[in-house]
Amino acid sequence: MSAAPNGASAPRSLAELLPHSEREAQRLWVLEGRALVAQERLGAAQDRARDYFERWPNGPDTAALTALTGVKPRSR
Repeated sequence: MSAAPNGASAPRSLAELLPHSEREAQRLWVLEGRALVAQERLGAAQDRARDYFERWPNGPDTAALTALTGVKPRSR
């Protein structure tokens, strides 16, 4: 019989895992892009960069995402 999980091993709630600020959301987008590139899924990373640029066209990670994926934000 297995023991009941203690607080340290219990999964965190979804609310704890979600970004709590705009900046955290931006950082998550970049981390996802880096993970996709590391998995050699460049097309998916490029799509993620385009999504970022659509939401934050002048975001603080624009240069990093462009260098990572080759995708540039659309001129407005």
